[in-house]
Amino acid sequence: MSEPYFLINSAVRTLNLLEYLSEKGEVSVSECSNHFNINKSTAHRFLASMKYVGFVDQNPENQKYKLSLKVFEIGNKVIEDLNLREVAKPIMHELGDKTGETINLGIIDNYDVVYIEKVLSKNTLRQDSPIGGRDPIHSTAMGKAIIAFKPLEYVEEYIKTKGLTKVTENTITNVEKFYTELKSVREKGYTIDAEETVVGLSCIAAPIFNNENKIVASVSISSPKQRLDKDIMNIYKEEVKDAARRISKQLGARNII
Repeated sequence: MSEPYFLINSAVRTLNLLEYLSEKGEVSVSECSNHFNINKSTAHRFLASMKYVGFVDQNPENQKYKLSLKVFEIGNKVIEDLNLREVAKPIMHELGDKTGETINLGIIDNYDVVYIEKVLSKNTLRQDSPIGGRDPIHSTAMGKAIIAFKPLEYVEEYIKTKGLTKVTENTITNVEKFYTELKSVREKGYTIDAEETVVGLSCIAAPIFNNENKIVASVSISSPKQRLDKDIMNIYKEEVKDAARRISKQLGARNII
């Protein structure tokens, strides 16, 4: 199959290199050369050019290259333009006022949960994940609330690629138990992270759908474990489900769970 006439190969390679750096963290010229099957001189010129325009930094200790904050800043600008955030923010504030806890909005990017909006609790003891921060999908309530409604192929690929690594002693690391957990999410419409990512912190999350009834995000309530009991959790699960339904409805979703 011939390439489209409009393709600029150097532009494609630069973008592929950005993606490669985002996955690997830091890479050497040799690693870049081997990965893209290009000579070291060409790999060095690409990396040096990206460093020159500010998209890449170089570690002075090992001379490896990594993405700069400029990429993060551009990503944040894209996130700020998402209609999802605009729709969700007032509903998140209402949920925060009702519960007094931190409210998070997250999406899946590649194989991570990314926090794209938050409403902080006024309590001194609280969860405070930075916007743009990432966590594993399988150990977070937000991640499980989203991946439960992803195609089976994606779930299998996630397990194969990332693995159900232990983050805390409470993280689900057994594949069969993980699938059972996802089935429960689909049936109940919410899920809980019981100290699976951070010891002492619990979260409860519900899925958000778009106008095509496709999963796009999730919203969560995060609280220190000591402020939660069975009665509070029963209240919070209904509150977070209601918030997720309202956000989904405003995005055009139908037949919301």
